[in-house]
Amino acid sequence: MSIDVSGVSKRFGDFVALDDVSVSIPTGQLTALLGPSGGGKSTLLRIIAGLDTADSGTISIEGTDATGLPAQKRNVGFVFQHYAVFKHMTVAKNVAFGLEIRKRPKAEIAERVDELLKLVHLSQFSHRLPSQLSGGQDQEEALEVADEIVVINEGRIEQIGTPDQLYDEPANDFVMGFLGEVTTLGHTIARMAIVSSHRSARVSCTS
Repeated sequence: MSIDVSGVSKRFGDFVALDDVSVSIPTGQLTALLGPSGGGKSTLLRIIAGLDTADSGTISIEGTDATGLPAQKRNVGFVFQHYAVFKHMTVAKNVAFGLEIRKRPKAEIAERVDELLKLVHLSQFSHRLPSQLSGGQDQEEALEVADEIVVINEGRIEQIGTPDQLYDEPANDFVMGFLGEVTTLGHTIARMAIVSSHRSARVSCTS
């Protein structure tokens, strides 16, 4: 499902939640939205899903203008950061639930569940309960599995790129600091990462 967000802005009183945000998410790509608490992530997702309306800008889904469509007609799923799952169901059953209530064929459900779990590297945990999983760090998971990362802060897009691009070529000090620990050397901010599997090191710097 392709999603195009163009010039979206949203205010809550004097607070600017989103400031002229534009981002395109192509079909078949896993895009991670990262940013600090209050940075605008949830507001943007709610607007895409149709749970909130933007003050300005447009939302296009699969090439169709969905800006004025109600949530139930957008065919967009929404998962909160603190996930609301069925604790008594396995990972696979939780993923399958939406398809099961839509009365989809069992073979189709099994194929789709397998596809989605592989996409997020959770196939080996399909029979575990939610309580048996570790949440980990949002940044680490995004760098590991996302095709593209959108970093948002104070309602604005700071940088969009692949995990390697953001890690090796951060657009500014915020992006660099948000994705990992840094060291300040005079007017230069540096980060070194040791990649054990390749026995090599990477250094990223911004001035």
